[in-house]
Amino acid sequence: MKIKVTPEERQVIFDSVGSICAHCQRRAATEAHHNPPRAASQKREKSELVPLCVECHAWAHQSTYVSYPILKQELVAAQARQQRKDKTNGEKESA
Repeated sequence: MKIKVTPEERQVIFDSVGSICAHCQRRAATEAHHNPPRAASQKREKSELVPLCVECHAWAHQSTYVSYPILKQELVAAQARQQRKDKTNGEKESA
């Protein structure tokens, strides 16, 4: 049974990580992927959502066992990039 990500969950992750695909870092992220898959974890934690483009989201579902550790690392990297971007924007606004 597929459980959809709510619009609110999707917006929270995009706000904290950015709207660029965490995997390819080229296309706009339009979907949020549970990592690990929600069916495996039975959780609804926003910290497990990874922003992905349509193509990378399909890849994540086709290769779940390969994609899980890769996406976990990419989510951490995307969060760090967004924090640096937010910090830079905050410094520009206060100058």
